[in-house]
Amino acid sequence: MEISFQHTNPLAGHESTILHVSTRDDDTYSYLIDAGESVSPAAFLDTDDELDGVFLTHSHTDHYASLSQILSTASDTQLYTSPGTATMFEDVYTEADRYQDLGDVTHITEALTPIDTWTPLNDGVFVLPVPAGHTLGAAGFLFRIDDLQNNETVTILTTGDFTTRPVGGYPSLTIPESIDIDIMIANAATSPHFEDKLNDALEVLLERGLSGATTLVAASALTGVHMAYLLGHVLDEIDRQLPIHLAGQAAKLYTTLDYDVPFVSAHPQFEHTDEVLASGAITFAGPEAPTQGSIARLYGVIKDDPDAVFVQLTTSGVEAVDDGECTTHYAELANHPTKQQFINTVEENLPRHLILKHVRPEHGKEIGANFDNLFHWSNDDTQAHVLYDDGDWPAPHWVDDGTASRIRRRNYQQSGSRLLIDRPIDELPTVSMTRQSPELSAEGVEITQFKDRYESIQSIQQPPSDESASGEEEQESPGVHSNAEDSNQPPSIDTELLTDITERLDALEAALDDIRDTIPTEETVASGIDTLEGRIDDIEAGISSLPDQIDSDDGNTISSTVLRQEDLVLFRVNSDVLADHDLSLSHQQDVEIKIVELSDEQSKEK
Repeated sequence: MEISFQHTNPLAGHESTILHVSTRDDDTYSYLIDAGESVSPAAFLDTDDELDGVFLTHSHTDHYASLSQILSTASDTQLYTSPGTATMFEDVYTEADRYQDLGDVTHITEALTPIDTWTPLNDGVFVLPVPAGHTLGAAGFLFRIDDLQNNETVTILTTGDFTTRPVGGYPSLTIPESIDIDIMIANAATSPHFEDKLNDALEVLLERGLSGATTLVAASALTGVHMAYLLGHVLDEIDRQLPIHLAGQAAKLYTTLDYDVPFVSAHPQFEHTDEVLASGAITFAGPEAPTQGSIARLYGVIKDDPDAVFVQLTTSGVEAVDDGECTTHYAELANHPTKQQFINTVEENLPRHLILKHVRPEHGKEIGANFDNLFHWSNDDTQAHVLYDDGDWPAPHWVDDGTASRIRRRNYQQSGSRLLIDRPIDELPTVSMTRQSPELSAEGVEITQFKDRYESIQSIQQPPSDESASGEEEQESPGVHSNAEDSNQPPSIDTELLTDITERLDALEAALDDIRDTIPTEETVASGIDTLEGRIDDIEAGISSLPDQIDSDDGNTISSTVLRQEDLVLFRVNSDVLADHDLSLSHQQDVEIKIVELSDEQSKEK
């Protein structure tokens, strides 16, 4: 038996590969992993041959752009994918075809075959989908190929794009226990700062949404659902509320995938933009640029509103928009592992052959330099390269004989732990492709920082905790004032006044209960009303005096004028006034400010 591989589009996306399995009986099976841009299997197959299977790792266009063209000429070929991808793929493809002219979806839906367990392909060839992270429903594929003549089993892992983080509840790349990988065909795209960018984007959305701004987010449907999933669960964790609307295609996918996330509502169609746009709400729509689809319609509403916010979340290659009056933010969220995470994944599985793809050749060589104990390929040609030949493991032609012998010795030393050929396929381990419960930290969310900043503020009269009393750092609630010289001290507020107000409110509630329990007469009703009015007057008087009470505890009240430009707010203060208060403020010094809006009369008096 011989096993070989060919890259099919190294000069385009470099994500598509054909795997060939040839038996001694001259039967050859060919399997295409992903069908990206400019993939034509006919260029790699004999005239009378067809593909024996196409495998779709996930629903990003650069991995399925050629599917319709391929399947239209291969009527008997099955398209294998994970259940999650299969559930949403027709919707995803049809939407993408509106803008990219990808071809008829009929050939795809007829071939679409979801699998979630070990599945026979041909004699002695089986495949298992494994979760891959990266995006909703993504999968890698684990092949088991039995070489009957040599009494060996060869295992091949094709990762597709993957992460070591779960995504939207779908698990990260997971290999079944006790499975040793002989050949790893790995997408080597990496992202050094994804988690930082993810948390920055969540921070912007939380800050803008909770401040009451109308916030519109342009993102692909998959990214929109993923971000809404994270945002909804973050809000649930920090005990805050914020409406999250999914519009258009993102709403369809959310419904199709049967998500149920706190504060998230889906609007596949909407008659008026008011149904999905509102102050203090976050709306996700697509695509990534506001030039078409539902995002174009919604952006037209907020474009010239200086109080609105427009956020673009892209994967790559989309120009940032800044042609309106609204505040804009832009972030690239390409969800891939870091370079070290990729290296760790390879080292944990330690294959005999590592084939790097979906990466520029120079980056592939840089990554490959970390693996001197296995055969690694970072080539960008379209030739067929043999990986296994009747029990032997040929080295790449650029590896010298001494290095090849050393790597093979390592392989043979580990061969005792490899699967035996007589192990029945129904006894092989599998992994779940099912969506799991939310794990925000595992997905890369710094939930602690959001809790520290946004978690619901405790009652203002609550005494300080032991930690703050002992001098350990404790974050103060936003909006609470303290002077610049003693910014770590709690504000001086008349807690007795607040307690008195609370007691009076309790008394009001009791009075109402008494009135309900009394048989109403003209006399009792009049008496009850007089009592309520008197107590309400007392409470109003107490509340009206609260700002003065707070001000009286503040020795550094200074007037200022607000200067605003887009989302930048400046407070202009007379420097002589600062000197009068003996405040020597230095550049970038941390202070806390209490904001009090003055009436026109008060402004004149000041």
